[in-house]
This record gives sequence, C-alpha cells and structure tokens, in this order.
Amino acid sequence: MFRFLPLIALCGWSQTRENGYVAPATCQPCHVRIYESYMQTGMGRSFAPIAEVPVVEDWTARFTHALSNRNYSVAKRDGRFFMRRDGQDPVEKEIHYVMGSGNHARTYLTRKKNGKLAELPLSWYAGDGGHWAMSPGYDRSDHSDFRREVSDSCLFCHNAYPSEANRGTGRCIDCQRCHGPGEAHVHRKGPIVNPARLNPDRQAEICMQCHLESASRTIPDSIRRFNRGPFSYRPGEPLGDFTLYFASSPSTAPSPVTVNHSEYGMRESACFSSSKGKLTCATCHDPHQTRRGADAAQRYTQAC
Repeated sequence: MFRFLPLIALCGWSQTRENGYVAPATCQPCHVRIYESYMQTGMGRSFAPIAEVPVVEDWTARFTHALSNRNYSVAKRDGRFFMRRDGQDPVEKEIHYVMGSGNHARTYLTRKKNGKLAELPLSWYAGDGGHWAMSPGYDRSDHSDFRREVSDSCLFCHNAYPSEANRGTGRCIDCQRCHGPGEAHVHRKGPIVNPARLNPDRQAEICMQCHLESASRTIPDSIRRFNRGPFSYRPGEPLGDFTLYFASSPSTAPSPVTVNHSEYGMRESACFSSSKGKLTCATCHDPHQTRRGADAAQRYTQAC
C-alpha cells in the first residue's frame, strides 16, 4: 500500500543541457572559504573525470562474481583506467568518469561511441580497508554487465546541471544545485537563491530533490511531471511542480526505504513532528562543510 505525498507530477522528457549556469570555479573568487570547504564534502566530490580524482583503489585487482559466474579485472595503463570481463568472451571498457566521493564507494562510468554513459559492473567500496565488489543493483545472476546506460534522471542526483559551462556533462554537485543558476549573479550582479531565506518547506525541498527516496528500485518512489526535463528543477520552486513522490504505508514491512532516504526518514521522526514542520536538514547539517567527531557532536547538540 502506498499513499501520495502532497507533491504532484507525471512522467517527463529529457533535455541535454540547461542554460544560465556557470562553471563551478566561477564562484571561488568571491566565496573562497565556503567554496574550498564545500569542495571537500561528499557532494563536492560526487562526480568527476577519473583523471581528476586521487587514486585510492588497487588497480591490479581481480574479482569473481559467484552468482553470474563472471570474472572481472581492473587495470591502469599509460595513465588510463580500464575494467575487463575475462573468460571466453572477454570485454574491456575504458573508464572515463567516477561517480561517488569515495567516502563510502565509487562507481565507474564509460562513455560509449554514441556519446551516452554506461555504468560498469564493479564498484570500489571504502569499507574493510577498501575492496572491489559488484556495483549497486548488480549482485544478481542476471545483472546488466556492461550494458546499463546511465540516464539523465540517474545523473540528476550525482552531478551538476549539464550546460555549456560544464562542457555538457556536469562536474560534481556544485553550488548552483542549491542556489540556482549563477550566470545572472556573476555577470549582471543579479540576485541568487539563498536557501536560508526561504520558508521551511521550500528550503527542505532543495534537499528533498535527491534525499526523499521512499521505495526500492522495484517500486517507483517518484514520477517526474510530463512537461519537465530531468534537470529542470530550480531551488525555491515547489518541488511538487517537478515530481510526484510516493510514500510507503506505515504497515509495510520490511521498510522499502533503501539508499537516499535521509529526508524521508527525518519526516517520519518524532523530532520533525515536534517541530511542526520547522525542522530541516540544515538545522543540523551544514551543507558547506563536513563535520566529524566532537565537532559534529557539538553542532548537533546545539541544534537540539
């Protein structure tokens, strides 16, 4: 059983590039401290060409996937990175992009001859000292191997809005994900969205665009409006004008919540209910920097 969250939408169409955006580094000269701290966060390192990220993986590794009986290996040659399926029908693909900060995991993408991106079957996970294993959704006998195309809807929550400034493919989740297109602000000194000045609903929806997942991949958690492109959401507009979200019934067991569900979980919490809707992600989490240990505990205590 599912009920509707009060957000409205239907399926959408795809558009490749969005206007009004600037290269992320354009923000740095005027916002040096915030820019530099943000670029160290998970969002600031969410997507990049593989040549631009530090090497943390073992590029001589081999991995056998028991369920599909397939053997894989990775390699670095002449400054380029590759993933290979070994055996009687070998396939090798060059790795062009890394998706994921590496704090928890990295997944690898290749650009096909037709220009589209495809996800590769092996990911690197930081746990247990770092290791290779099947990418999310691939640990099954009938996985997609090298055939899984990466859609715009998938990229929406992993990188910047594709634009001319970002060379078509975005570079990480940059400042404009939360502040909106920066071109007018940079060139004409026009206004830009400050999420802190929005009402709690609009402020929370900036995080909800990627952190409201309420169901597994087998049960759709959201459907985009028919007349909206995958990158057409703008911070400050009602999220319901962009996407319809489904909430799981409280009686559903086990919980269908899977990965990007932080906002959904918060809205189910006693703290959110007690706040009468005033609690947002930014109440505890500073999006411009990563806090750990005692520093994080102090901020959370002060917020409470």
